[in-house]
Amino acid sequence: MGKTNRYATRGGFISLCALAMVWARADTIGEALGNVKPAPGKDLFQAHCSQCHDNPQSGAPAKILLSGLSAKTIYAALTTGRMRGQAMALSDQQRQEIAEYLSQGMLDGSQHRPLLACKPYANWFDAHQVPLGVGWGVTLENTRLLSARQARLSPDNLSRLKLKWAFAFPDVSSAIAQSLVAGRGLFVGSEDGTVYALDAQNGCVHWTYKARAQIQGGVVLNPGRGRTPMLFFADRAAHVYAVQARTGELLWDNRVDEHPTATIMGTPALFRDRLFVPVMSMEENAGGANYPCCTFRGSLVAVEASTGKTIWKRYTIPSPAIEHSKNALGIAQYGPSGAGLWSAPTIDQRRGLIYFATGNGYSEPGDENSDAIFALDLRSGEVKWRTQTFTADNWNSWDYWCRLDPKLNSSPGCPSLKKPGPDIDFTTSPVLVRNKHPGDILVAGRKDGTTFGLNPDTGMIAWATRTSSNQDFNAGSLNFGLMSEQGRIFVPSAGTTFPSAGALTPTEDDGLLALDAFTGKRLWFSKTQDDCDRAKPCTGITFAPIGFPGVVFAGDTNGYVRAYEASTGRVLWRFDTAREFTTLNGEKAKGGAISRNSIMIGNGMVYVGSGGSISPGNVLLAFSIDGQ
Repeated sequence: MGKTNRYATRGGFISLCALAMVWARADTIGEALGNVKPAPGKDLFQAHCSQCHDNPQSGAPAKILLSGLSAKTIYAALTTGRMRGQAMALSDQQRQEIAEYLSQGMLDGSQHRPLLACKPYANWFDAHQVPLGVGWGVTLENTRLLSARQARLSPDNLSRLKLKWAFAFPDVSSAIAQSLVAGRGLFVGSEDGTVYALDAQNGCVHWTYKARAQIQGGVVLNPGRGRTPMLFFADRAAHVYAVQARTGELLWDNRVDEHPTATIMGTPALFRDRLFVPVMSMEENAGGANYPCCTFRGSLVAVEASTGKTIWKRYTIPSPAIEHSKNALGIAQYGPSGAGLWSAPTIDQRRGLIYFATGNGYSEPGDENSDAIFALDLRSGEVKWRTQTFTADNWNSWDYWCRLDPKLNSSPGCPSLKKPGPDIDFTTSPVLVRNKHPGDILVAGRKDGTTFGLNPDTGMIAWATRTSSNQDFNAGSLNFGLMSEQGRIFVPSAGTTFPSAGALTPTEDDGLLALDAFTGKRLWFSKTQDDCDRAKPCTGITFAPIGFPGVVFAGDTNGYVRAYEASTGRVLWRFDTAREFTTLNGEKAKGGAISRNSIMIGNGMVYVGSGGSISPGNVLLAFSIDGQ
C-alpha cells in the first residue's frame, strides 16, 4: 500500500503538531533519547542534501516539509524529477535509503494497475455548470452548507445510500483532501501531490497533474464565463497553482512564501478576480539545539487569479523576527514568530472584509498576533481589527521534548522557552452566520475545544463555549472546521492526552455538538461511543462537518462516516470505511480514519476520502441512492 508510517500507528492518534514533529524528527529525538537506531539514509542526507535542506538561507524546502512526502515521491524526485541532477552521484540503493529516511516509510516496490481512464472526449467538462460551492467552505462565509438543490438528497432518502464505486490513490497512506464537484467532474488532490480529474458519476480518470508536494486542502474553480475555466490549489511547499479544468494544463505557479518551512494547509478562497492564500509553516517542528529558532511569520496573500501575480501580502506579525538571546551553544534565538494560518479565510462581501484565525507563536517574546482572529480590508489587506484570545501561547517541538524527557533535558540549548504555552491555536476557519436580528455573528473554534462568537464589525467577543468541562486544555479537542445551518453551529470534538502522551483516547467528550450561533448555548451532543459497533470504543471527530438543510455529515477517527439530523443529532445513516475495498481498476484499497475535510456532497452523491495519520488508508468512496 505504499508508505507505512512507523509512528502514527502507535497508540492511535498523535496531536497535529506532534504528528508532524514525530514524522520529521523521529530520528534525531529518538537518537537523543536512545530509543531509535540511526536510519540508513541519515548519513547520506547529511552528506548530500543537508547543506541546502537544513540551511534556512538556501531557499530550499526544509527537511520538515520533505517528511510529508511519500517515499515513492521523494525517490522519483531523486531519480527522474527535479533533484536528479543533485542525485547523479548516488546509487539507486542510496536514493532509496534517503527517500525512506525522510518519509519514515518504505519503498515496497509494489506494482499498481493502470488507472481506469475515461474515454477521450474533448468537451467532457461543462464550463456552463456552476460548481457546487465556491471553495472549501462551500459559501463565501464558510458555512459548509450546500443547498438542497445542490445536494439532491434529503433526510428521507439517506438510509438508501449505498457504495457506487471506489477509487485508490496509489502509494499513499492518507486521503484527507476535499473534493470539488464541477462541470460533470470531481477534482481532488492527494498526499503525493497528484490532482485527479475524475468523472463524478463513474469515477474514471480524465487527467492528472503532479504538484511539487502534498495537497491537504481543496480545489477551487473559477467558472469559465467565456474564459478558460481554471482550477486553483496549493501544496505543502507553499506553491499555488492554476490549471486548465478540461485538460490539467498548467497555467501558472507561484510560491507565495520563500521561508524554507512555509507550507499551505488551508484552501485558498476565490472572490472575483483574486485568490486569497493562507500561509503557515512547520518551523515550530524543525528546531533543535543548533537551530536559530524562529523566524517564520504567518501571512495572507492576495493573488491575481488570471496570472498568479501577488497583489499584496499581509503578515500576521508586522515586523521580521529579531535576535533576542543566544542559547547555551551560542546559537541565536529569534522572535516573535509563528501565528500561521491553518485554514481557509472567510469573505464578507457586505462589509468588504476577509477574516482569518491564527495559530500559536513559536518563540519568545509573545505578541498580540497569535491565537487571534483578524479582519482585513478585502481590497488593500489593511487590518481593520484583531482579537487575541490567549496571550503568549509560544510552543515548539524542541522545547516540548526537552521538558518531556530528563535525558534530553540535560542537552545544551534545552529547553528553548522560559514559559511555554499550551499550544491551543486556531485550526478552523471562521464562519460568518447571517441574521437580521440580533445581527450577524462570526464564529471561530480553537484547538482546545473553545468556540467563540464575535461581532464581525468590531471583533468584540459575544460568547465563548468550551466543548469539555475538563480543565485539561487537550480534552475536547477541536480541529479543522465548523459548519453552520439555521442559526446552529456544529462543532466536532476529539479528546486527546497530548501533550502528556500524544495519543487519542476514547472520552466522554468525543462526538458532534450543536451550539446556538448567537448565544453559544449547547443544543445537543451526539457521542461517537453511543453509535459504535466495534469492541474497541470509538474515538472522536477530527473532521470539518459538511451538509445540506436538515443534515450534517461528519467522519470519526475510527473510520465511520455518519449523517446526523441537524435539529436533534440523531444518526440517520452510517457507514464503516475502515476496511478493504476493490476499486474500479481492480486495485485493492484500504479505508481508515476520516480526517480534516475529506467529504463532499453533490448531485445525489456523497464522496468520502478515508485514511489519515490516525489510521492510514488510501481510498475515495462514492455513494448514491441504491448505488445507482
